[in-house]
Amino acid sequence: SAYWHTRGARRLDHPLAAGMMVHGVDIPRADVAGFQRAAARSRRMLDSLDLELITVVTNAWEPQPHDARYVAAMNTHASSTRYAGAPRPANAGCFIPP
Repeated sequence: SAYWHTRGARRLDHPLAAGMMVHGVDIPRADVAGFQRAAARSRRMLDSLDLELITVVTNAWEPQPHDARYVAAMNTHASSTRYAGAPRPANAGCFIPP
């Protein structure tokens, strides 16, 4: 954690200059206001440790239906025998990207 590496016992192991938040990972890119609120909270915490906040935006976690890796991953999941403890749906092996 930032505190551990700046004020705690490990403060000399890995000197930190900044913290980073990635918009599009835990908070969807469409939720701009939610990300701004979360970034403001992080900024207050990092300011108390004299650290900068760096924000980054990514779409790497958004499904891209035309991406062969996405289709392959979904088909692999669809061919599993169970879904969250429930029997597999009859059409599970027939994933068609939107």
